[in-house]
Amino acid sequence: MMSENIKNIKWFSIITAVFLVLTYIFSIVEFKCDLISSNFLFTVFGGVFASFCVVLIMEIIKYRFNKKVLENSIYQNMLIIYNLLKLEIQYSSIYKDNKNLPVPENLYTNNAQILNSYCCVVKYSDYCLLKNTVLLKEVKRFQSDELPLIETHVRKGGFLGIAILQTKINMQNTCYSPTFCDSLVSTAINNMISDAEVRCKAIESILSVLSSSYPKRFDWKKDKAASDEIKVDINTMYAPTAEFFKA
Repeated sequence: MMSENIKNIKWFSIITAVFLVLTYIFSIVEFKCDLISSNFLFTVFGGVFASFCVVLIMEIIKYRFNKKVLENSIYQNMLIIYNLLKLEIQYSSIYKDNKNLPVPENLYTNNAQILNSYCCVVKYSDYCLLKNTVLLKEVKRFQSDELPLIETHVRKGGFLGIAILQTKINMQNTCYSPTFCDSLVSTAINNMISDAEVRCKAIESILSVLSSSYPKRFDWKKDKAASDEIKVDINTMYAPTAEFFKA
């Protein structure tokens, strides 16, 4: 979308410049023959120049609009991914702190599809600028380097289910409910926590760049403070269920 927009701006700029030069030339050069005159060419080239000026202005307006929309989209989607990873860490910590609590197999796979969908939105955002900036470099680097790592992290969530199943096999008891005390389960959870923390740091970096580039639109410090205020513990985790079955 933006790449095509920029390509149009460059081409229309060249064409507009060419017809500007031609219009200027025939405004100072005068000649007349049987079929054509300098006044006729001046009128034609001036009209074409004016038309391309209008088209160029419209493309620039479209570019500015698309740029703002994509930047807002990238920021909002990355903020959602950040919040989901933070929640993942908190839910993991519940089972880490309450070692006798049975660990569900879908602890990480529950939100896998949601995380992947937000990653895809950012990954395939056609964010381009007319000139290279720090923000453009950071966004491109994040799309090429960091997003695949987040997607890999989401896929790693399936290893917890394998760890739980293998623990049941080792215990020779399919009714056994693995907890953090089981080594395979604790290894899987610890790895997911540490990996999620690294991914959060990377997201913090790109959101900081966006916020510093457009301080009137984005306030990362405020949004981060709001994210950090979201707390999940064992009581709040089961509160909705208790409320639902209350007579």
